[in-house]
Amino acid sequence: MRGQMVINKQLYGMTVNQHDKMVTDSVWVVRLPALLPFFQITSRDQVYFDLDDSPHPATGDREFDKRHQLVDTDPAVAAQVLTPGVITTVREARLGTWTLLGDELVYAENCYLGGTGPNKVLETLGKLAMLVSQLPLHLGGGQPAPQAHSQPGYPQPHPSYPPQQPPAPYQPGYPTGYPPHPGHGYPAGPPPPR
Repeated sequence: MRGQMVINKQLYGMTVNQHDKMVTDSVWVVRLPALLPFFQITSRDQVYFDLDDSPHPATGDREFDKRHQLVDTDPAVAAQVLTPGVITTVREARLGTWTLLGDELVYAENCYLGGTGPNKVLETLGKLAMLVSQLPLHLGGGQPAPQAHSQPGYPQPHPSYPPQQPPAPYQPGYPTGYPPHPGHGYPAGPPPPR
């Protein structure tokens, strides 16, 4: 979630401060089958960075190049990642800001009007699956992605769990141990007369 921005607006000859609403971002992380070089691109529809000095890609597709900018990305890597299939998928699926980070594809999207519902999550995952199918996975030197990620400070998953006991069958009536034994806050014997 990003905080508010103050926007100066001219209104009736005076400059007034108007507060923009909070913006919530949804982020998808998709594991890739191979390691890829770092690559990050953003479109002018979803700008997360101050991009004054960032270059535009040089794909030969003038409309795509004008709409997108590279963020801390080697232009030679961008030329290899942005194949015609990737460009077509990004354009048709309207994927704005995304990053290749090792063996992960990270995609961020602004969410307006209450966030991202289950249908939108599934729709976006479908679009990202199409993008993954078009990525040039050979760029990582043919290295497969590591199978398990070790993150410092987090417990590692156990290879197997001990077998669990099945729950006891339901017995109608009072639960076991009812009424409570004397000495558990109740006096022994029948209740006192009224």
